[in-house]
Amino acid sequence: MRYVSAFFLGGLISLITITNPVSKIPLFLALARDMDATKRNEQARKACIYALVILTVSLFAGVLVLQTFGISQGALRIAGGLTVMTVGYRMLFEDPEPPRSPS
Repeated sequence: MRYVSAFFLGGLISLITITNPVSKIPLFLALARDMDATKRNEQARKACIYALVILTVSLFAGVLVLQTFGISQGALRIAGGLTVMTVGYRMLFEDPEPPRSPS
């Protein structure tokens, strides 16, 4: 049980960090500016339900895809770390001139 609660807490913190809900508040308020309070609450409730459904489906579909291709969680972490490292390296040492497309 202790392992499950630690896994849930870690996943929740990761999810909150990735989705960054605090940054979405001004956007929602700007889009719902002309709505009355009941309509705004209804839209917020629908958005939360839709987000929950999308995240849940993505969770199970992602697990299914990883299991189908035989990718372990450790391998996924390593690949994600290498991807972040590559993007960071390119941001740090980027060429001043963008590459030209062949004409």
